[in-house]
Amino acid sequence: MEWYEIKDREPFIMQLQKKLRSLSRWTNDPMLSVAVDGIYGNRLKDAVSHFQQLYGLENTGIADFLTWESIDDEYRYYSEIFGKSRSLSPFPDNSEYSVGQGERSDLVLIIQVMLNELRIFYDLYGYIPPNGRYGTATAGAVREFQRAGGLDITGRVDRRTWNRLAEEYDIALRDEDTQRTY
Repeated sequence: MEWYEIKDREPFIMQLQKKLRSLSRWTNDPMLSVAVDGIYGNRLKDAVSHFQQLYGLENTGIADFLTWESIDDEYRYYSEIFGKSRSLSPFPDNSEYSVGQGERSDLVLIIQVMLNELRIFYDLYGYIPPNGRYGTATAGAVREFQRAGGLDITGRVDRRTWNRLAEEYDIALRDEDTQRTY
């Protein structure tokens, strides 16, 4: 199937986008992350091409049958591993605690992962390398998230910012799960 043949097939394209987006989150590969808009544009073509390179397929940027089957196989594999996870709350119970610039921890890594997922919805900040270090990029993204959420703009993640971040992240994942196609 050629690109021009599938560009008007919105339901197919949206399924492809949802699967690539989930794979991006599960494999921590931002190159697979695409907006779910039903448009087979350059960003989706690049993500498909990247997937094809990773999995040793002919690199065309076109979601042909073999590519679609490979994406679907990987999606099913990872959804078995990650699709049944439970909520957790790693934020400390201390109501005065906040996470800020200079800190290195697993909590910072979790914050970065959530911010990266939400950047697709907010479109306010760029990709943050998930390295567990609370640097200027993380602080800037937190400030933009706080601004959009009507929170105190501190660039630090306190209990209130954490709760809003976790709530928005859960909503994003729930919305994605309800739209999931197998």
